Amino acid sequence: MSVEAERGDVFEEGLAALASGKAAAARAAFRQAADEAPGAALLADLDSALQDVEAEATTFGSRRKSATYQEAWARLWLGCALLAWERADDAEIEGGAAAELFASLPAEAGSRAAAELRELARGRSPAHRPIASMRGPVEGSPLSSREVEILRLVSQGLSNHGIARVLVLSDHTIHRHVANILTKLGVSTRTAAVGVAARRGML
Repeated sequence: MSVEAERGDVFEEGLAALASGKAAAARAAFRQAADEAPGAALLADLDSALQDVEAEATTFGSRRKSATYQEAWARLWLGCALLAWERADDAEIEGGAAAELFASLPAEAGSRAAAELRELARGRSPAHRPIASMRGPVEGSPLSSREVEILRLVSQGLSNHGIARVLVLSDHTIHRHVANILTKLGVSTRTAAVGVAARRGML
């Protein structure tokens, strides 16, 4: 089995665990995916923040708050794994999902770690580079490569859940990507987004 296939299996295992409410198992899978990634060294900048999160996790005693913290922690590691596998756009979105959960508690160390992850991901994301420096389908387009990829799948009739399964991402990540696509193209529906992109030669 190839490294890419093994990575997909680990991500799918983690996403399935997260969807089933098994945050600790999801976190372990995402951490494994991060550790095995060619870009694992990128996460060195987050070591201190991630250690603080581990320490902070023990301070949430109530079952409800603990469950929320565990989910946020798992999503934080999902973002780390995505970043290590050079999926910076997706990493930033998962960091945002983790940040929202940490902020709802509130959890200071968790919020700080999520912010650091998002900043690191933003710095490596094609969506935040000048258009002139881009290559491929995003050149001259307001959409990132990932957003174009997702819009192509939308044009094929796939639902958000279907796209999430194809790309081995969470439903939340796809939802945020689609929302970003609609905003960037100035439309309110998926059908309209496909039409605009097709007319502009983005697809």
